[in-house]
Amino acid sequence: MVTEAKLWILDEPFTSLDRKGIEHMERLFENHLRNGGMAAMTTHHRIGFQKVDLVRINLSER
Repeated sequence: MVTEAKLWILDEPFTSLDRKGIEHMERLFENHLRNGGMAAMTTHHRIGFQKVDLVRINLSER
């Protein structure tokens, strides 16, 4: 992603990506968050970010 935006709002950013694509996106997110950025996203993907603040809101009834 090429943006200077501090806040990223994303809807299902991992959909249709293969494992390498997912790993690449996770690195982009982690770098963005470590550098003071924020991200709000919807996803069914299990988030595995390391060493970043994460607030998870689970909307499933399970």
